[in-house]
Amino acid sequence: MAIWDLVGVVAPLLCHPNLWIRYGAIGFIASTSQRLPAADIWCMIYPIIRPFMRSDVGEVSELHLRENVKPPLSRNVFESAIQWAAVANRTSFWKPVRERPTTRSLSISSTSANTIALDLQSGKVADQSPFFVVVKSSE
Repeated sequence: MAIWDLVGVVAPLLCHPNLWIRYGAIGFIASTSQRLPAADIWCMIYPIIRPFMRSDVGEVSELHLRENVKPPLSRNVFESAIQWAAVANRTSFWKPVRERPTTRSLSISSTSANTIALDLQSGKVADQSPFFVVVKSSE
């Protein structure tokens, strides 16, 4: 496991409600960045921690991280997220894409007569239908 993988595990703790856990995460990230070359810091570490920062920092140090980290989650939100995750792990939300159902219903209008089953793996319509689905790419 690369050091930036560990930073990826620790980075979400920057918004933990407990002050000591946040400071521990800041200390780990700051000490990790002291031992890495600048290219690894700005290309590997910084993109991982950037979503948890209020603004860009000029240096990945303990002082700069502590001053610019986003405010923590409230304890109520944190506890609700933990409770949701404990219940939701039995749903398809947490399953890899390979384990999810491969067909979806694509509704053209509000009536069920205009519903098409689309095979997501092949991209083809699963059953014969008189309707055509046009998908535009924004590229």
